Amino acid sequence: TSGNLRTSEAGPVPPPGEYSLGITATNPAGTSAVATFSVLAQGDVIEPPPPPPPPPPTGDFPNDTTTGYRGTLSAPEGGLTVSTNGAVISGRSFTGEVRIEADNVTIRDCKVSCGGYYTIIGVDRSFTVEYCDIDGAINGIAGSGVFRFNDISKIDNGVNLWGPTVVEGNWIHDFGARDSDAPHYDGIEINGGGGHTIRNNNIVLQVDQTSALMINNYFGAVRDILVENNRLVGGGYTIYTDARFTETPIDNVRFIGNRLGRGRYGYTAYLETATNVTWSGNVDDVTGETVQS
Repeated sequence: TSGNLRTSEAGPVPPPGEYSLGITATNPAGTSAVATFSVLAQGDVIEPPPPPPPPPPTGDFPNDTTTGYRGTLSAPEGGLTVSTNGAVISGRSFTGEVRIEADNVTIRDCKVSCGGYYTIIGVDRSFTVEYCDIDGAINGIAGSGVFRFNDISKIDNGVNLWGPTVVEGNWIHDFGARDSDAPHYDGIEINGGGGHTIRNNNIVLQVDQTSALMINNYFGAVRDILVENNRLVGGGYTIYTDARFTETPIDNVRFIGNRLGRGRYGYTAYLETATNVTWSGNVDDVTGETVQS
C-alpha cells in the first residue's frame, strides 16, 4: 500500500527475550493502522501453532431435534381406528392404540403414548408413519410401508416389519415399555418376509440384552434386506441374523456403511447362518475402526 512508514529510532540492543515492535503506517488520506510483531532474540525457537481442531462430523444421525412431531398438537384423546382409505391423520395426540384398517393411510406429526401391546399397528396394510412421537407400548410400530423421522422410546421393540418397508431417519432409544414384565428388546425386528430398506436410523439400546437389529426366520424366509448408513448401538449383540428357527433361508442381506456400538458379547451373532451376505464399510461407533463380519 502507498503511504509513509515511520519507525522508532534505533536504540540499544535488548537482552534476550520476546518483544513487540510497533509499526505505524499512515496513508496520504491521513488514516493509520498499527501492526504488532513478536521479535525473538537470536537462538530462540518459535513453536508452531497447534493444529486447527478437526471439522465437525458430517452426516449426523437422527436425534430429538430432527425427529418427532412438528408444530402443535390437539388435546389428548384416546385410541383411534382408521378405516378410511387414503386418510391423513395429522397434529393429534393419542393415549391409546392407533390401528390401521385401511389402505394408504398416513399418520403425520402426531404423538401416540400408551401402554398395551401396540402403539401403532396395521395388519395386512401398507401405511406411512412420519414425524411422530411414539412411546409406551411393547411395540412401537408394527406393519409395513414407510416409517420415517419418528422419535420412538419407552418400548421393548421399536419397529416390527411384516412386509416390504422403508425405515429411515428414526431415533429409537430409552427402551422399556410400561406394561412389559419379560422384555425382549430389539430396535428393529424382522421375523420373516423381506424387501426392506433400513437406512440412516439411530438406534441406541441402553441395556445389554438382545439387539439393536434382529433378523430371523421364525415365521418364514427373509430375503432382500438393505441395512445402510445406520448407527446401531448396544444389546447383547448389536446385530442378530439368525436362520436357525426354521428350514427357510435368510438370503441377500446387505450391511453397508454402518456405525456399530459393540453389544455386550459382540457386534454380530449367527451371521454365518444367512446366505449371500454383503458386509462392507461397517465401523466401530467410537474408534472408527473397521468391524469385520
